[in-house]
Amino acid sequence: MAERLKDMILEQDRRCEQFTQEMQARDFERWQLLQLLHEKDARLAGQDAMVVRQRAVLSSSMASTRHYRVVLSFRSWAELLWSASAQRALARARARASSE
Repeated sequence: MAERLKDMILEQDRRCEQFTQEMQARDFERWQLLQLLHEKDARLAGQDAMVVRQRAVLSSSMASTRHYRVVLSFRSWAELLWSASAQRALARARARASSE
């Protein structure tokens, strides 16, 4: 009976040691997965920040484009006015020259 009890205790001790090793292995795997998760979260946060910066740059670029379009439109309009004024002045000069 004592021998049987001793064998049972040894078997329980062996199982306990196995369970402890399995638990340690699972804890290590869990720790590794958590590390990977933290790395992924950091990468995603970095990508989110990059998207925000790119949107800001795009918005600024679009505003600059609108500004230059307005400036070019104004310059074209001014050139058109100058050209029409020059044409009128030339026509007046020709009219004066032909009347003299």
